[in-house]
Amino acid sequence: SLDHAPVEIRPGETATFDAVLARVIDTAGFVSSDYHVHGIRSADSRVSHVDRVSQFAGEGVDNIIMTDHHAHTDLTPTIARLGFTPFVHATVGEEITTWDAGHYNAYPMTIDPSLVTGGSTDWGRPAPAGEDFKSLGNYIMTPAEVLVLATNSPTATVDTIVQINHIDSHFVPMEIDTSVV
Repeated sequence: SLDHAPVEIRPGETATFDAVLARVIDTAGFVSSDYHVHGIRSADSRVSHVDRVSQFAGEGVDNIIMTDHHAHTDLTPTIARLGFTPFVHATVGEEITTWDAGHYNAYPMTIDPSLVTGGSTDWGRPAPAGEDFKSLGNYIMTPAEVLVLATNSPTATVDTIVQINHIDSHFVPMEIDTSVV
């Protein structure tokens, strides 16, 4: 919706305009979500939790699925502190970012408070000391292995799913047949 009023701003003063906005689309029975959201805990984002929550609450998105790179983030305390609980909810997730086998979002997840990452998925294949080299096949898990690891991790839920992100930028050049699991 739209609201407008004349505002006079004088040097050195603050002007206030209290806008009244209303939903213009009936979304009853639907939930809008963004399934790939980064915040301050991702290396590629500088957006604070307060700004991220305010942005989504203001845009009318019902659910923020936080998928920070290698970190589990819960925006629920920030949403409550800002008084936005009636407007927006948060789901904990993560973006599992391998170097050569793609990026994957896993959600919903839980948080392990004993770990600085909250319990992010380690996509490195376990290997004997000194043998953790890609040339030996002992470095990055396959997409199928990442799926199993993420959905069976201690921070997974019974509802955890994994989605493939940026499919063209990872799977097409690698010529991975995505029709076979």
